[in-house]
Amino acid sequence: MPRKQTSKRRDNSWASWVNQGLKPSNWSAQRVARIGLLIGLALAVAALYLLQSSEIVTASRRVQTLREELWQLQQDNAELANKISAQGSIEQLKKRAEALGFAGAASVVYLPVRYLPQADVPSIRDLYAMPDAASSAAPGPAR
Repeated sequence: MPRKQTSKRRDNSWASWVNQGLKPSNWSAQRVARIGLLIGLALAVAALYLLQSSEIVTASRRVQTLREELWQLQQDNAELANKISAQGSIEQLKKRAEALGFAGAASVVYLPVRYLPQADVPSIRDLYAMPDAASSAAPGPAR
């Protein structure tokens, strides 16, 4: 036995609501183009935002990696400086010199020097003084 409908009005309102959604739109081509352009522009802005944010994340990760590498290199430099200072201490140098056969000096003798040796390389003062000395000492026709 079929069920008896209690309200026609309720079914009609639902059917009219569905039919309203299925009706063809009255939008003009210009309006559709504007909405499409607006959606395309919004998508372009979103894509640029995502691209920029991914570049920022990549750059910050690269900076973090470089900072970690810098810290590690500074630690290595500190360790090497400690090793150099330990190897360069006077006690270590004396031990190495004795192992190579060197011995400390028993007595130091200083020699007196009356005159300082002259340099073989001419100085600027000598170059400026040369023309005067060369003109007076050089044999040549008199003027």
